Amino acid sequence: MRRINNRSTKEYAIKYLNTCPWFDTHNFQFLKPELRDDPEVAEAAVKKNGMALKHASERLRDDPEIVKIAVKQNGYALQFSSVRLKDDPEIVTIAVKDNGMALVDASKRLRDDPEIVKAAISQSDGWALRSASERLRDNQDVVTAAVKKNGLALEYASARLRDNPDIVIAAVKDHGTAIIHASDRFKDNSEVIEAAVKNDGMLLKLASERLRNDPDIVIAAVKNYYGKPLEYASERLRDDPEIVLAAINQSDGWVLQYASERLKDDPEVVEAAVKKNSLALSCASERLQVLGVDGVKKLAEEQKQKREISNARIDIKNKTLIKKPLSEQIKNAEKTSKIDIKSKKIVKDEVSL
Repeated sequence: MRRINNRSTKEYAIKYLNTCPWFDTHNFQFLKPELRDDPEVAEAAVKKNGMALKHASERLRDDPEIVKIAVKQNGYALQFSSVRLKDDPEIVTIAVKDNGMALVDASKRLRDDPEIVKAAISQSDGWALRSASERLRDNQDVVTAAVKKNGLALEYASARLRDNPDIVIAAVKDHGTAIIHASDRFKDNSEVIEAAVKNDGMLLKLASERLRNDPDIVIAAVKNYYGKPLEYASERLRDDPEIVLAAINQSDGWVLQYASERLKDDPEVVEAAVKKNSLALSCASERLQVLGVDGVKKLAEEQKQKREISNARIDIKNKTLIKKPLSEQIKNAEKTSKIDIKSKKIVKDEVSL
């Protein structure tokens, strides 16, 4: 079919709009003014593409039935409706249920309506919170609904609620990066930071110095982002073999560069890294680099054997220490029994006398 233009008849325009692809409805704008003011023609256009409402006459953009059809097809069409209909609860509800971001075009009064705002939040992954009234951005129920959909919506909450532990935790559990929108005091809150690093380990860099020295939080972080958060751990924990090995096991070996100088010279730690990536040897101490990969493996094996022998000796010593007091207890028990037997005999003799 030929595209419609300012010479098209009503019948042809309706037929074209009913059968053309949705993206061709923009040709509605080329019709004669009287056809763009015709409810039947306008309805055919907005049924296919709500955004065609933009080219309808001013009168039809204030027609509730035409606008309802348009916003049902595409909530964003609300922006082209009349001021009066942007304040119509039914029309705005239809619009935000199709696309929550349409809330931005609703009247100020309706952007302060909790039910409409919640409907918009539900259909916008939480982002519609930014278009809500200031009062509702300070409403705990509304903000909670938003951050559970999208933690980053915390950015649009009031300062008071960005300082609320329940809301901040809900936000970072959904999206760890939401921590950047929370008040600063949460950077030293272990529950919040743990939830954040479990979502994105690299957020350890935002934690307080105290929490970057917390083994549980650092372990959670390095296990979540290929070991790389080890870079932001405290100096003490970067010298902890258990934490460094946990990071290496989650990585391609290169995180060895963040370990302490002492652990870069530890054959077992370096061996774990080169098993992941032989090139990680370049991060080891000069002493171990000279030995090469095979030399490091041999040295690590010797170190393990020495430790096992040492542990075995300690175990034997401990068993000896445990047994000695027990044998003494048995001897003491035997002595006590003899005294008791003798004591009873003495008592009996006294009674007979």
